Parts: sequence; structure tokens; C-alpha cells
Amino acid sequence: MCKNELRLATVIVSAMALIAGSTWNPLANAGELDAVERVDTAMVGSSAGDTFYDEVKQPSYLTGVVAALGTFGNGHVILSIQGIYESPDAAYKPAVHGDPQRSKEEVRVEAKPGYAVAGVKVKSGDRVDGFRLVFMRKKDGKLDPNDKYESRWIGGRGGGGENTLGADGRPIISIIGRTGPELQALGLVQLVGPKKK
Repeated sequence: MCKNELRLATVIVSAMALIAGSTWNPLANAGELDAVERVDTAMVGSSAGDTFYDEVKQPSYLTGVVAALGTFGNGHVILSIQGIYESPDAAYKPAVHGDPQRSKEEVRVEAKPGYAVAGVKVKSGDRVDGFRLVFMRKKDGKLDPNDKYESRWIGGRGGGGENTLGADGRPIISIIGRTGPELQALGLVQLVGPKKK
């Protein structure tokens, strides 16, 4: 098994542990590569920029984000984003996507205990102007749409209409998007569940 295949094994089978709520060793079950399904939401924003996929070491609940804010014209925009995960690896630090160097304000938003990110509401045009996170309570390896709340608005309110990504009860295990001078586009990766035989 090559390095990339081993990494894929770790990612996918660890996701099964999230569903089952177990603490198994993912490498000991690396043969079950096709046992779970993940799905990317749409990415909202621009089609320009460099695509990123937050490569988490062990898939786990996304519990928040750190966003660097900047200005574009007369409004605020998101310059960069970094995921916060409920990871068993205390040393793991997710990548920062985008360029926070021009930022004069950094915002950190995290779920209350027992909750995780279920979705995001985004306003965007040629870049991500702003967003708010939707949190749901963790329940039986899923998220409960009947027990939810939203964060405050982060960033500006320019761009087009508001788009909702996720927020259907599937756990979010990664963020995706595109970067350029600012955060050009944003999306999520949802854990669907075990594949049907």
C-alpha cells in the first residue's frame, strides 16, 4: 500500500469510527476503504482561485472556525479561514486557507459543548463576504436538526443572496473552497454514513 492509499485508508475508516462512536484503531481496519460515503456541498463564491481541501488527519466533527477579516471597497470580506475540529490528536493544527496577513481582526467561533457545525449560511459574489455557522447537537453519530442555533454574523453582508450549505443533520468533517487575494469560495464536506451494500 502506497503512502497516499494509507492516508486515504486512515481518513475513510476513521470516519466510520465517528459514525459508530467507537475508538478503534483505523489502520487495523484499513481494508474497509469503501465502507463510508462523503459528499461535498456546492462551493459558493467565485470560480477563480486555488482550490483547497482541509486534509484532516482523523475525520471528526468540525466544531468551529477562525476567520481573518479584511476590507474590499467599502465592505468587509473574509481573507482566510481555518477549521477547528474535535480531534483526538491534540498536536494537530489545521491549515490556514487564504492570507491573513492583511487582516486587522481575527474572529474565532466555536460550538457550545455537545454541539458541532452542521452548516453555514454564506453571502458572496466574487469572494466570500461573510457567513454565519449553524450548530446542531451531536446525537447518535449524527446531528439533531431539532436542536440547533446559529453564530453571529462574521464579515460583511455584501455580495448576492444568502446561501445555506449543509444544515441537514449530516456531520461536517472538512471545509473546502478556493483562495486568492481573499477567500474566493467556501464549501463543506459532509459525512453521509455507511455505504449501502
